[in-house]
Amino acid sequence: MSGALSVVPVSDGLVLALGGRCSVREAAALSAFVEAEGDALVGARIRCDLSACTYLDSTMLGSLVGLHQRLPGRFALIAPHEAAREHLQSTRLIHLFVVEEEAPPATGPATQLDLAALDSDAFGREILAAHRRLAEIAGPQQAAFRAVVERMAAEIGESPAGG
Repeated sequence: MSGALSVVPVSDGLVLALGGRCSVREAAALSAFVEAEGDALVGARIRCDLSACTYLDSTMLGSLVGLHQRLPGRFALIAPHEAAREHLQSTRLIHLFVVEEEAPPATGPATQLDLAALDSDAFGREILAAHRRLAEIAGPQQAAFRAVVERMAAEIGESPAGG
């Protein structure tokens, strides 16, 4: 099952519900949504519901880390599915996040986000940005994430350090 991403309004912000196998397409849609909302998210609490997410690839993990960094004190994960929780634990990223066991009640209908196809440049930039964030975090895969950054940066003609 490919991934799905929907936005659910709640009293203090939004729940971003991820389902199925979440990888670069879902990560790109999540990043695009947060970027488009920009100032509208100021003060809002944002939660990612992972209860139906059966797989998180490293690009999605990097996107979750990016949300955590962008929304300090206002970002949480909700009830990660067993498979997602295991991946978060094996990478030691689980310790970065507040984890809530259930979603707050919805205050409106869910809106499904478009998971449009990415062109190869956007695909590469999304992977590179996510892995740059992961390479900054000490853990068992830090060296592997740094190697991905170096390869991807070389492929798309960017500096591994970014900017």
